[in-house]
Amino acid sequence: MKKMWLSLLSVILLFTLTGCSIINPGAKSPPTAKNLPTIKVGRKNIESVVNLSGNVTADPKITIVSKVSGKVIQLFAKEGDWIEKGAKIASIDSTVPRLNYQSSLNSYNIAKINYEISAQLNNSENAVAQAEANVESAEAAYSIAKLNLDIAVKTDNSHIQVNQAEEQVKQAEINLENAQNNLSALKSSDTTDISIKIAELQLNSQELSLAIAQLNLKSLTESGPTDEDIKQAEEQINQAKINNDTAKERLEEAEENPHTSDVEIKILKNQVLLTESNIKLAELSLDKLNKHGSPSEDDIERAEYQVEQAKVALQISIENYEQAKKAKISRDNQIKQAENQVKVAESQLTISKENLDMAKNSASASSDSIEIRRAQLTQAEAGLKTAKINLDNAKIQLSLDSNEIQQVKLQMEQAYNATQTALENLNDYTITAPISGTILSLNIQEGDTVSMGTIAVVGNTKNFVAEAFSDEIDAVNIKKGQDAILSFDAFPHREVKGTVGYTGNTTTAVSGVRAYKIKIVIDDYSSITIKDGLSVNVDITTQMKNNVLAVPIESVLYQDEKYYVDLVQADNTIERKEVKIGISSDDYTEIISGLSEGDTILRVPYNSVFTEVEGIRMPGGGK
Repeated sequence: MKKMWLSLLSVILLFTLTGCSIINPGAKSPPTAKNLPTIKVGRKNIESVVNLSGNVTADPKITIVSKVSGKVIQLFAKEGDWIEKGAKIASIDSTVPRLNYQSSLNSYNIAKINYEISAQLNNSENAVAQAEANVESAEAAYSIAKLNLDIAVKTDNSHIQVNQAEEQVKQAEINLENAQNNLSALKSSDTTDISIKIAELQLNSQELSLAIAQLNLKSLTESGPTDEDIKQAEEQINQAKINNDTAKERLEEAEENPHTSDVEIKILKNQVLLTESNIKLAELSLDKLNKHGSPSEDDIERAEYQVEQAKVALQISIENYEQAKKAKISRDNQIKQAENQVKVAESQLTISKENLDMAKNSASASSDSIEIRRAQLTQAEAGLKTAKINLDNAKIQLSLDSNEIQQVKLQMEQAYNATQTALENLNDYTITAPISGTILSLNIQEGDTVSMGTIAVVGNTKNFVAEAFSDEIDAVNIKKGQDAILSFDAFPHREVKGTVGYTGNTTTAVSGVRAYKIKIVIDDYSSITIKDGLSVNVDITTQMKNNVLAVPIESVLYQDEKYYVDLVQADNTIERKEVKIGISSDDYTEIISGLSEGDTILRVPYNSVFTEVEGIRMPGGGK
């Protein structure tokens, strides 16, 4: 663009020296071109160049923003250091969020083990299978009793009766053995008392956690702690220690009990960790009350978050406790049903043995035998009815247990999500490098209290690009891959080559003007000492045509949205002729049609003024 202005100034000077006016729109074209500067139309190589200004920047360059506030405990790097991606830059005091994470992790471990215990203790499917087997056995007993009655009515065959009685005794013995085995299995696997104790421990711990969190929040939001608050905090410490001792006692009892499962031992160990965490939280709460200061908004937000987390954990503990009680009632009912089945089986065995004795001792007891068979049939009908009722109840219990397990699973997933949130919050207290690069700026020191905001800027100083902004007129012609020449104020008379690497798709506000970001990859800058922030001028070649018909840009007149030149005829008269133009450089404009090579034209159209057309200043407005 600088060359174009120099060309125009030269033309103006030329017209001044020759005494010709270029600002007289009312004048008519002269009959001849005498004393007017002319040129021959020829061919030129034309380059269309866009000139931009910008700055050198490391690529990439990222601003690190702290998401938390607190005291800077340690710096691991200083400004100017090269640091690898993921390496620590600084750590902020994370005492409270670390305790929150540990508490959340303990709650998740407890919820997870509760789910595993619920899944293991769920004997509903086995109970349904046992009930189905009992129904089949009862149906078989009923069929035999009905058959026996039919045979007794039709015939008095003592031999057959003895054989049938013997089969009934065998069937009754098998039923009794099955019922006894079922009862023994239920009693040996009954750990619901331990589950209730675990749930009670968990409930007490979470109630205390909520109380600690609420007292902490109260101390932050009110003007100052009262004597009652301090007393309450001391009582919470004592209660936390009592809960810890109780948890240890329950763990010792469980470890001495041979029937305690590994899963139950694991949950009790986690409960001990939870109570120890409560002791630390209670002691911290008392320490805060004794050192009451001006809390930050971040402190209050964390305290409110702790209260909400404690409420969620308490609700989970209450539901776990209720489920443990339901499991105890369900298991007690199953044992009672099994005991009843044993009694029924014993009764059936006794009757079967009596029948066998009667069949052996009396060969002609047909009348009594029929009555006995009827009694057996009635007994079998009752047994079948009971077995079917037990089966229906077992299926209902299976459905209820499945719903409870899903609820426990949902609680486990919620506890996991809370743990992940707490872990992410804890990780925010360690500031790390998002990329490998040089620390260009570092805004903190050890001991500073930082709030949420910029901590540092890291840039890859092994790779630099030039960033500039273009208006919409030039931006539409700039394409990725186009050649560029870069010059620097810091290095006069030195130029380096580059390539357009990125063109913005949306505008950005730059000094109050909307513009598109352009990035230029610097091909080789080894000959200069390049730094982040250096000012740079960029010339981008957007179009290039070789050996095309061209005229000086000042020779083209723009009028009524058309382009004209003043063609000199053979008799030296002037004809204003319309032309179509192509690309333009700083000096020349391509002529697509309207002129031929060798034509003579006025260097500047007669009686014209300069007009800005599509970013190019050319003559216009003449008549």
